[in-house]
Amino acid sequence: MQTERGGQEIRKESALKRAPEPKGWQYMDWHIINHKDYIDGPFDSFEAALAEACALGNETRPEPRVKRRSDQFFVYRAPYDREEKWRPEFWICTKDGALRLGVTEELFNQPLLEMALSSSSFDLRRTTAAGD
Repeated sequence: MQTERGGQEIRKESALKRAPEPKGWQYMDWHIINHKDYIDGPFDSFEAALAEACALGNETRPEPRVKRRSDQFFVYRAPYDREEKWRPEFWICTKDGALRLGVTEELFNQPLLEMALSSSSFDLRRTTAAGD
């Protein structure tokens, strides 16, 4: 989209077109988080994380609404959910990109805590079943 402001031509591009390009040798893990929770990840690419966020947000628009906050941090706003009466917001980012913008590192430990709890409860069930 092109507009003129003060005699100067300004070009706006969607955040999707400005998505990070893979750097061959540099591997990045992309995560989906929000203000409070770790949602899903890691993903091998931004595109894979965005596709999952669109599925979680029940995307119906031709192009998802994505804003870029930094080179490794994007905000995806899903369509308004009339049944739940809210609009989910998903942050698609790398861990480094999120930490640079003030997200706490504890948020990225949530999946590790969930895995530890599920594996310890699995062992507990196995030992109680064997003892009966």
